[in-house]
Amino acid sequence: MNEYSAPATSEHGPSIGVRDLTTFFRSSFQTIAICAVSLGVVGLAYSMTAAPVFTARAQMILDPGRAQIVFGENRDLAHLSDQTRIESQVEVIKSDAIALAVIRDLDLVTDAEFSKASRSTRWSPLQWFAMESADDDESERHAMGIYDNNLAVRRVGQSLIIEVAFSSNAPEKAAKIANAITEAYIRRDILIQSEAAQNRVKWLSERLNELRQQTYDALRAYERFKLIGDKESSGEPQVKLAELESVSQSYRRVYDVFLQQFTETLQKISYPESDARIVSAATAPLGKSHPKTKLIVAFCMLVGGVGGTLFSWARYALNRPITANRLKQELDLNCLGEVGTYDNHVSTPVLTRLRNLRHLRSMEALRERTPIPVSLRAVERDPLSAFTMDIRRIIYALECILGNRKSGCIGVLAWRSGAGVTTIAANYSLLCSIAGLRTLLVDANHQNPTLSRELATSPRVVGRSLAELVGNPKPSDQTIADLANSFFSVLPFGDPNTSPRPADRIGTRTGAIQISDLKTKFDLVVFDLPAFEESPDALALSPFLDGIVLVVDGVAASLDGLVTTRDALVNAGGTILGVVVNRSHALRLDQSLRRKGSAFAPRKCGDVG
Repeated sequence: MNEYSAPATSEHGPSIGVRDLTTFFRSSFQTIAICAVSLGVVGLAYSMTAAPVFTARAQMILDPGRAQIVFGENRDLAHLSDQTRIESQVEVIKSDAIALAVIRDLDLVTDAEFSKASRSTRWSPLQWFAMESADDDESERHAMGIYDNNLAVRRVGQSLIIEVAFSSNAPEKAAKIANAITEAYIRRDILIQSEAAQNRVKWLSERLNELRQQTYDALRAYERFKLIGDKESSGEPQVKLAELESVSQSYRRVYDVFLQQFTETLQKISYPESDARIVSAATAPLGKSHPKTKLIVAFCMLVGGVGGTLFSWARYALNRPITANRLKQELDLNCLGEVGTYDNHVSTPVLTRLRNLRHLRSMEALRERTPIPVSLRAVERDPLSAFTMDIRRIIYALECILGNRKSGCIGVLAWRSGAGVTTIAANYSLLCSIAGLRTLLVDANHQNPTLSRELATSPRVVGRSLAELVGNPKPSDQTIADLANSFFSVLPFGDPNTSPRPADRIGTRTGAIQISDLKTKFDLVVFDLPAFEESPDALALSPFLDGIVLVVDGVAASLDGLVTTRDALVNAGGTILGVVVNRSHALRLDQSLRRKGSAFAPRKCGDVG
């Protein structure tokens, strides 16, 4: 008997390879797709039911140097970059002054989108008049809040163009408000420049009066000195005269400059001009800007896919599903093969049946006319199905492991019932008998004797049961001889309430049936064993068998239960030949391709495990 030794694992735990990831995605594809599609449908429903929002855009160009500026303001603005000036005006457009002007011009307080009913005054008639002004202010603040949320102002690239975008539930209203914002900004800019010009006129007027008087005094002093002279002056008269003339001319030049600025400022007051002008007015948008159906659906599907992947990965990590890579790395067990679900509704193509008609006729000696369940004779019913190919792979894998033994006695076992042990054992035995091996299938499952129940009326089943033959030497010898006359025979279990149980006596000296006797009469003996979780019979028989084949459910089983079964069998002295993954999800995905006639290539011995 082989002694099991735990596989060496790295200090970082078992590695995850491409095969594990492929198995994970193939097994979880349906869950991920359902999550992605479900959230995509939710996003689509939201997009279809949410109130549409329309965005209108207006553009205007800002040229701060366009307007006439008094004195040194041009020099001051030259030190400011275009970005600073443009960003400053962007904030001006977002200011409460512009917002309040637009709200009042368009009377947005009464608009349903911007209005707010005051709960405090709705049911207080005595306060209607006392709080009327307060309600107006509150309504305006509420309208300004909605206005700010729907407004977007930005600079277009590195240009001097400012884009004003406003969103509303109606396309015409959005365009109307966007145009009103640009007009309010231009009006305010003109008003500010007009007020500044008026202040300049007032200041220039006062300064001109002073300069006029100073110029007059300087000119009069020059003319007087020129005609009369200055007796108190001790210097040369020509020098004094030149000085007075220079002062007079300086006052005159300053006066002329202020007079010119005064004239230009008066023109600004009569015809004020803004630094900004509209490049393109807003028009009603043709389509909604929100919700963006494609973007929302794509985002929801992405979130659903990520969520489904995380959920599937958590389930995958917690359940520890069975894979060939995990079996070898974590349990040091050979994976004999994977078996997909047998679809008895899919018939073999007509041409394929005609091509294999000769093969089917050669099997007439083994075929019985009794109603045997389809799943128990699937390899005989459809020899070219994907299910049959999977069973054949298991046969070749076991041949590589057992070597050139003339006969063998193996048990088929599952950790938990429902893994399909009986189906695997029956089809494996039947296919071996078709290949020419004298095969005996023993129903040793007292918990669920499916073979005994389903094949009770078949001529392949002997009249006596396993429970009867264990304690009677003479009938046992005759029954074994009768069973050996056929290439495929089934030995039913019998009465489940028999005591002691057959598993307790088979192989022992007190048992009438010895496994060694069965091996001399048959090329292959297959025991259909009860689930390990429900009965210890497998532990009692495992030391006398050439090996145990573990069958696991590829959908519901996990490595944890398989570890318990492996350790118990090894401690009992049994030999585990390998593991068969039944109902493999990966094979179910590939069955549609494999049914189309893909050629079967048997595995090499090195490929097993």
